[in-house]
Amino acid sequence: MIVGRVVLALLLAGLGFAATEEEGCETLPASAPEHINALANTGLSLSRAGKYQVAAKCYRKVLAIDPNIAPIQVNLGLAEFKSGSFRDAIPPLKSAVELDPENFQALTMLGMTYFGARMYKEAAETLEQSLAKQPDNVQLRFNLAQSLVFSGQYERALT
Repeated sequence: MIVGRVVLALLLAGLGFAATEEEGCETLPASAPEHINALANTGLSLSRAGKYQVAAKCYRKVLAIDPNIAPIQVNLGLAEFKSGSFRDAIPPLKSAVELDPENFQALTMLGMTYFGARMYKEAAETLEQSLAKQPDNVQLRFNLAQSLVFSGQYERALT
């Protein structure tokens, strides 16, 4: 981890930006495509350190440069989810699913994010799609059943 931070600090310093992760994210412009990798890597490093809100800022800057990077959409959604900002996590996760409909992680995280946001009907619909991709996933079945019950779909929860 220390080696990664040193490399990041050297990279940012070489680009003429601040050496700390937080400052690097703040000082790197969101309009310079040549900074996209530094922003994405800084976001990853911050996420690994549990600094999800600051990481989200980096991911938003990456997406301002190129909104069609599904893994960054997922990373932003996860950062928002892990910081408890469920409603803020929905748009990037929806975008990730639209960009890559086969992305099981994005689809499942979207369902769980709807659940966290107490949008149980949407959670059930999305988790059903996830379950179709992994029908033997017991945890998904449980989360789907909870979503169906909480959204008042009792008959469907029994099946």
